[in-house]
Amino acid sequence: KGAKLLVIDPRSTALAKQADIHAKIRPGTDCVLALAMLNVIISEELYDKEFVEKWTSGFDLLRDRVRAYPPAEVEKITWIPKGVIESLARTFASTRPACISPGFNCLTQQPSGFQTHRAICILQSITGNLDVAGGLIDVDLGGTKFSTVPNYAPIRLEGMVTEKTIGQEQFPLFVEGWTGQGMLLPDIILTGKPYPVKGLTVVASNPVITWPNSNKIKKALESLEFLVALTVTMNETAQLADMVLPAASFLERTEIWEIPSLSFNQPFVNLRNKVIDFHEAWSDVKFWLNLAKKMGYKEHFPWNDVDEVIEYVFEPTGIEIDKYLGKTNFIPAGEMKYKQYEKGGFKTPSGKVELFSAIMKEAGADPLPSFIEPPESPFSSPETAKDFPIILTTGARNLQYTHSSYRQITKYKKRHPEPYAEIHPATAKKYQIGDGEMVRVESKRGAIEIRAKVTEDIIPNVISIPHGWPQSNVNILTDEKSVDPVTGYPALKALLCRIKPLKENTDKKL
Repeated sequence: KGAKLLVIDPRSTALAKQADIHAKIRPGTDCVLALAMLNVIISEELYDKEFVEKWTSGFDLLRDRVRAYPPAEVEKITWIPKGVIESLARTFASTRPACISPGFNCLTQQPSGFQTHRAICILQSITGNLDVAGGLIDVDLGGTKFSTVPNYAPIRLEGMVTEKTIGQEQFPLFVEGWTGQGMLLPDIILTGKPYPVKGLTVVASNPVITWPNSNKIKKALESLEFLVALTVTMNETAQLADMVLPAASFLERTEIWEIPSLSFNQPFVNLRNKVIDFHEAWSDVKFWLNLAKKMGYKEHFPWNDVDEVIEYVFEPTGIEIDKYLGKTNFIPAGEMKYKQYEKGGFKTPSGKVELFSAIMKEAGADPLPSFIEPPESPFSSPETAKDFPIILTTGARNLQYTHSSYRQITKYKKRHPEPYAEIHPATAKKYQIGDGEMVRVESKRGAIEIRAKVTEDIIPNVISIPHGWPQSNVNILTDEKSVDPVTGYPALKALLCRIKPLKENTDKKL
């Protein structure tokens, strides 16, 4: 209907092929692209002057920061032509309303992940696309109590008492709003510092396959004294466990999703009602409620079943939740309201959009958006790039698979029986690799064998490998090391590797 579509992706996805502008970016450089767009928008005065003057703080400092990122220089970093960068900025700034929708985890798993999201929010703010219909909105959940239980069980070991969550000292801003930084867990298990971890319960996860640096993860889990897996399928992590507990599938449990949805411009919360019941399979909620009571924490977990938990969540809203349990998957939760900041400002110390964040400065983080080159790249580690000259990006997947799940379903396996390493024809020619041939991909962490898919749908000198496959497990190649100074996320979207054909190859073609 005339809407403009801009796509930033190193791969020519189905969406990218429909785009008005497809910017083929070098993986790991999204932040510097956003800064270059801000450079164009501010220098050409394409921003919403009224909103910036009245509802933002730190604009002059932001202007000074983005001067260092002119499109001509950023072209060298991102591999996106100067003219395309300028077109992205001008099209976005001149088209209202406009919204930037980043893929889930696409931008976080790189050194500048947190700052990239800040830059995106700033792009939307200074162009007048914040809290308006068609822009970046804050969905009102109508007062539901989505919360986590505080840490009521301080760790007391060897004369030491601590209530600190994993990563709280290193990444305080992230852990304050989350549950901890799991990327630190393997080293804690293996070294016993700052305290020993001897047991672990894994719920709805398969870290042996889906966490980075699989060999290290497996070594850490094998060193535990007691490992429990609450799972629907006997996955690779469950195979290492001392105890495997049957979890309820999505058909066997009632639950609500914390992520709100929009339908016909009205906010609602998703409710999934169970339709079958096998008594050996427990829902996660039932498991934790019963375990808490056995451990003496009943006062902190006072609910008897999942229905009571849901009633607790919706208690402040006035919604009669009994009307929905067992009957529908759609619970109205609040209403769409725009420009709420005009009534009471934004939820910041200043009440404005803080382009320069004093909170981040106090925490020792850069108060303005800033770009950090991936630790493994042709620019930051040229010596490593001599031995590992190809950029590896991970995380793309076939739609029917989620992480390591659903590969046991026959019709899915027939459609996509194995993973493929996507490489450009120029890259394939350089390394004498044919379409459909088996190749060896190596990084500083390890090596895998995988079938190559030669395609124009990826930029040269980049290889894309999906995760979640027991065979050709890409996480043998990845690194769990925390690289984002704010969140502690690893650099799964931009690493270095090398590729070569296997000596004994097949004749199979895709």
